[in-house]
Amino acid sequence: MTVGDLQWLFGTAIGVVFSIAGIAVAALRAVNNRLDVIVGQIKTGDDQLHERINRVRDDMANGYVRRVDLDSHMKRTDDTLKEMRDDQKAIIRSLAALEAKRGDMR
Repeated sequence: MTVGDLQWLFGTAIGVVFSIAGIAVAALRAVNNRLDVIVGQIKTGDDQLHERINRVRDDMANGYVRRVDLDSHMKRTDDTLKEMRDDQKAIIRSLAALEAKRGDMR
């Protein structure tokens, strides 16, 4: 090999290395730009979520319900549901009795 061949070989190798490095830098910048967009979208969504949480917290502070009041309301709701279940059971029993009478008439 002559000196000219070695210079050509080293020049080509350096050119390939710089080309690969340039491609790598360009690819990393593209990925970084996409990540910046995604992070921006996440931050926007995060800010909206925090705003909503703060609004709910403020609404709860203004419209606070005492535990005693909530318990009495829930007891009334439970009593009403129990009455409805009892009424449904009575209706089902009466329908079953009517069906039994009807079956005897046939």
